[in-house]
Amino acid sequence: MNVVSYHPSPEELSYTFGGRAAVGKVRPGTILEIYTEDCFGGRVRTVDDLPSQVCEFPYLNPVTGPFHVEGAEPGDTLALHFVSITPARDWAVSTTFPPTSAR
Repeated sequence: MNVVSYHPSPEELSYTFGGRAAVGKVRPGTILEIYTEDCFGGRVRTVDDLPSQVCEFPYLNPVTGPFHVEGAEPGDTLALHFVSITPARDWAVSTTFPPTSAR
């Protein structure tokens, strides 16, 4: 079984769905081991890291990928099976806050 691991650097994360070149090619049946950051891009690390001060709009909710699936064409339906999901850290944070400025 083919396994591809991908752990992007902070610069390789994306902040949009679509409109980005594939970061790699995989064949159908490939197992992807991928990593992504939390919604704050890993900037909230302690109770003193206020999201409204350490986060930069619009750089929230980073995503990893996309991957080009060989043989897939526009309009095809792809089935993905999650084998496991492991949190990146042994703690979590959740909050809401208003944007610092309207853009």
